[in-house]
Amino acid sequence: MERTEIGKFLYQERKKRHLTQKNFLGGIVSVSQYSRVESGEQDLRTSEFFKIVQLNHINITNLLNPNDQRDNKELEDKKLNELAIAFYERDLDKIKQIKDESKKNDAFTTLLLDATLMEKILENNLDDLDPKIIVNCNNKLNTFNQAA
Repeated sequence: MERTEIGKFLYQERKKRHLTQKNFLGGIVSVSQYSRVESGEQDLRTSEFFKIVQLNHINITNLLNPNDQRDNKELEDKKLNELAIAFYERDLDKIKQIKDESKKNDAFTTLLLDATLMEKILENNLDDLDPKIIVNCNNKLNTFNQAA
């Protein structure tokens, strides 16, 4: 495994979670050192790598088999489409089913977030929304605003 692959992998995982390098690292290594890892200039110690993976609940099978990651993306896109249809049809049971399925796959963070929001909207129950979900939504919106 080349260091650039690990750096790219960690970068993608960090971006998926809409985290800054500082938040992604949780003090495990310095931001300046980690920046060099993402750019492929430096390696991480194995122990540091696994601490970062554990802290961020990262599924490393995507690193070992990149085809799974592509398959996950295609499946998530399909599920997001199903979710949109279920929301349009106000099918709360289908939304809950998709939400439960998304909990089983670490790669489906966006799907889980969207399903949770749609569920609460249809239940007219946004007041009971977990504060972590609100923070994730805020991060997602900020990412979209920065990209625009």
